Amino acid sequence: MEQIRYAPDGKRLVCRKCFENISKQKDTERVELVVESKKPDKIKVICVQCRYKFSVHKDQRSAMICPYCGGTKLIKDEINAEKILKEVSERPDRYC
Repeated sequence: MEQIRYAPDGKRLVCRKCFENISKQKDTERVELVVESKKPDKIKVICVQCRYKFSVHKDQRSAMICPYCGGTKLIKDEINAEKILKEVSERPDRYC
């Protein structure tokens, strides 16, 4: 019984040697998938009129409009948690 394992799919029983071979194959497939799954360059934007957040491709050639309200006034969404924490820590009197 020590030489038998469940396959990574959890449905089949395989010998220990086959299990190790399957595991090695899965690891190389995972590495390949990570390399191939590079996301296209996108820019996060916010509509000034309705505050809707969405992303657009950097290479987009058509006019950028809000898909929710049709507004044309858009700003980049450059706010993240690190920037907020940095701002609060620099001026704590402003946020108390």
